[in-house]
Amino acid sequence: MNTVLRFTVPGAPVPCARARVFKDSRTGRTRSANPARTTAYKRAVRTHVAIAANLARWRPDGDAEYGVDLVVYRAKRVGDWDNYAKGVLDGMRGIAWVDDRQVVAARVVMKVDRGNPRVVVAVEKLNSKGGLECS
Repeated sequence: MNTVLRFTVPGAPVPCARARVFKDSRTGRTRSANPARTTAYKRAVRTHVAIAANLARWRPDGDAEYGVDLVVYRAKRVGDWDNYAKGVLDGMRGIAWVDDRQVVAARVVMKVDRGNPRVVVAVEKLNSKGGLECS
């Protein structure tokens, strides 16, 4: 039986917003920056997954594939499921897995809970790439 890493990110979920691209007037170079709200939410996800991973003695495996279940409880029906998932998965990089390219299965459920917005996450290691054989 595979170990499952479970944790909750309390508070209003934040959908991942597009990075803003702008030209630096001083250097003339094009730069991009993530919106502060998106960056702060990814940092919050990182904190909660790090605590859960530490308690579960979970270590990322660069050769594994992972499945993820997300239940997003929002205060109101706004935002696309994929934008919420992207922010959460990005925040888990390096803690739950090495890179989110290792996530090969995901299920996202969107619900409304005005009194207790949050994201509930479950991650399962599905296999190790090196151990798979195709028939």
